[in-house]
Amino acid sequence: MKYFFCIVLASSLTFSSAQTRPSNRYNIGLSLGSGNIKTGPILLNVDYTYKVKLIQGQLYFDLKSKNKFQIELLFQPQFNFTKFKPIDNKPFIEKGFEFGLNGGFLWRRWCLDKKLSYYAIISAGPHYISGSPSRQSSGFIFSDNFNIGLTYSILDKIILDLRPGFRHISNANLKPKNGGINSITFNIGFIIHPNIF
Repeated sequence: MKYFFCIVLASSLTFSSAQTRPSNRYNIGLSLGSGNIKTGPILLNVDYTYKVKLIQGQLYFDLKSKNKFQIELLFQPQFNFTKFKPIDNKPFIEKGFEFGLNGGFLWRRWCLDKKLSYYAIISAGPHYISGSPSRQSSGFIFSDNFNIGLTYSILDKIILDLRPGFRHISNANLKPKNGGINSITFNIGFIIHPNIF
């Protein structure tokens, strides 16, 4: 969270001039990342292992824009690769996969003539996981996510996207073993205005 507050402070001190928003009502993107119980200086106090490599499509719909602020609807179809210990505190590692669709809302603030933005996302959606630690049943689950992020326009129609976050997957007690699996995530991706093609 300290990085988020640094971004907010730096952006608040930046002079932002008015600019019309992009004419597109939607944008597309691709995001690659990873999730783990330990990422950098952040450690979740857990006794299980679950690592995920994230491959996420991004589809953004502009719901409301006013001055420097924007609210967007976000859909994220994804197929992810996992590594986990089926039995806690044992050395054996299994490989698996996930797939699903997240939907959520993004709140964005633009600055630097709309070259730079910072944002927050809340999203959730149904997923399938092929395997998991013993605390969680595999199969149908839900993925709940909270992310903060930073975008920067590197070309006229291409935007670089950096996104740390927190992820929780569980099955909402639809079947036994619902201890949940938490991850600290980090994604890097690109957003493209469709009329670039």
